[in-house]
Amino acid sequence: MAYAGKVIGARVIIVMPNGVSRVKIEAVKDLGAEVVFHGNIFDEALDYAMKLSEREGMLFVHSTNEPLLYPGVGTMHLEVLEDLPDLDIVINPIGGGSGASSAVIVYKSVDPSIKVIGVQAEGAPSVYLSLKEGHLISTNYAKTVAEGLATARAYELPFSILKGRIDDVVLVSDDEMLRAIKELLISTGQVAEPAGAAALAAAVKLRNQLAGKRVVIMVTGGNVDPEFLKSVLEKY
Repeated sequence: MAYAGKVIGARVIIVMPNGVSRVKIEAVKDLGAEVVFHGNIFDEALDYAMKLSEREGMLFVHSTNEPLLYPGVGTMHLEVLEDLPDLDIVINPIGGGSGASSAVIVYKSVDPSIKVIGVQAEGAPSVYLSLKEGHLISTNYAKTVAEGLATARAYELPFSILKGRIDDVVLVSDDEMLRAIKELLISTGQVAEPAGAAALAAAVKLRNQLAGKRVVIMVTGGNVDPEFLKSVLEKY
């Protein structure tokens, strides 16, 4: 959104919860957007952004319930198919759900046999619980180090897309995600934030059933502060 605002010369305000990585904040500011902090989880920031947009007379863009975002998000999955048309399984993290929803739209349209597995944090399982129960669930909490997965409720649009289409959703712990951060860095040189490493954490958990399959692990974010990364490497 910050980049789009820069391209068209529009004022952009991004509302983030407290505790977001410095790297992510600076990246948005470098693109010319204003950053406002509110609350401690995604949903609190989202609710405030809606009120702020009304007060400022600005267009509110929902990061999950906005259908116009999905064609853009989905291009990453189209690129996967261009490189690996014979893949078997795709593992994609779920925060709000736009990435996983785009995944099922793309893969199930092209080849319904491709399995899509979503990943949520154990401390923020709203989508996992919603899909199990068959209706939207709000946990009213999001206790995870993975800021990109720290959502306290499931949202209507992604839920309507994922329901009956996604093959499975796996929960991973903070510890499993942090171990996956180190594994990605050591094995591939890829820097990932906790949410970005969630798919690998799930793959490790599911390794027996993934054996012999062509599996794609979506690394969906690399916004991690150097100090945090250093602490992960030292701990694990």
